[in-house]
Amino acid sequence: MKRKAIDGYEYERVCAEYLRRKGFRRVRVTKASRDQGVDILCKKRRKTYAVQCKYYATPVGNKAVQEVYAGASFYGCDRAMVITNASFTKGAYELAQTLDVELVSDVDPTRTLFGIVDLFALLVILTIIGCYIAEKKERLALSELIPGVSREMLYCAAGLLAVLLMILGSIRRNRYRFREEDTEEDEENES
Repeated sequence: MKRKAIDGYEYERVCAEYLRRKGFRRVRVTKASRDQGVDILCKKRRKTYAVQCKYYATPVGNKAVQEVYAGASFYGCDRAMVITNASFTKGAYELAQTLDVELVSDVDPTRTLFGIVDLFALLVILTIIGCYIAEKKERLALSELIPGVSREMLYCAAGLLAVLLMILGSIRRNRYRFREEDTEEDEENES
């Protein structure tokens, strides 16, 4: 499947919307030229953030971390962040840790938050419910669907499959979350 091509400015708008959904306020995209390596300025929990957005086909390197760190200083921000649709290089992670720059990967506008895995899990759950109701009304005996397999085994297998699919969907969605330690740390600092 071919990836939909978007330009850097469109990706900045995608990231701005992502930040709004994550509870950031006063989210504004900076002007395209002379932005000092900062694409978005925003606030959350009394902290101002400088954000650089990178829509790449390859992992983002430490240059982006350097740029947003310098840009955060230029704009007088408390925190710096790089958001990408891809991942980051080991060098970028190391530098970000040293400079306390947040790295957020996998913010991809071509992916849906609730994907095929979630829809399949929902289908399995609805099938389980439908079979249970049909069996209660004596319209269908599950043991007739697959000879030699008990009704309890079918319900158990379908339930486990649904749970597994929901866990996989949750793991995928959790890649979009920010580090919980930062949120807790910010709440403690406000107290």
